[in-house]
Amino acid sequence: MEIKHIFQRSEKKYKITAAQYEQLYAIIKQYMYLDEYGRHTINNIYYDNDTFDLTLRSMDKPLYKEKFRIRCYGLATPQTPLFLELKKKHDGIVYKRRATLSQQETYHFLQDYTQSSSQILKEIAFTFQQYHLKPKMFIAYERMAYTNQESELRITFDQNIRYRLHNLNFHNDTHETTFLQDNDYLMEIKCKHSIPLWLSKALSDLQIYPTSYSKVGNCFQHILKKGELSYVK
Repeated sequence: MEIKHIFQRSEKKYKITAAQYEQLYAIIKQYMYLDEYGRHTINNIYYDNDTFDLTLRSMDKPLYKEKFRIRCYGLATPQTPLFLELKKKHDGIVYKRRATLSQQETYHFLQDYTQSSSQILKEIAFTFQQYHLKPKMFIAYERMAYTNQESELRITFDQNIRYRLHNLNFHNDTHETTFLQDNDYLMEIKCKHSIPLWLSKALSDLQIYPTSYSKVGNCFQHILKKGELSYVK
């Protein structure tokens, strides 16, 4: 059965060191708590076309961009749900449309997305038709997420960001290439409203500043530098 979610929020990214994380965590834990998943692995398959139009557009930092991925938490078993996510960003605001499907439902959708029944799946199907999407990259990382439901604030910390270009599925734990330093974290602050004052002060005191960081974009650049992909526009 499909479960639908729609998110609209501001998302800011920060690249921080282990020392900065420890200092920031001492403050965060006074206001927020680790979500029910604890430290967990997130696996993603990102889709693009043969000329990587979505990836390149994202790297150009336009006013509007979009991407599509399928997400799985940990390695997939027959009972593991998959999350089909269409993310659009306009003028700093992220709009995410998510459909939660079983693996069989996901397989049927990818085989014939023209038969989509729900509005979210129809939007995803339109994106497939518009860009001729195919699975292109597997990207995984370990995440810790802190939340405060009252203020609708969420802070995530990702480590060990890695990729592979083969075996684009959620059933194999095969060799992957890491492209974020072992002791670094990619932090994301996600909120519907403004960042609370206590957090703004903590970021200022610790000299933590926003950065533009795309997992897909950095992965793509790393792949090109290593010569793992022959790419011609």
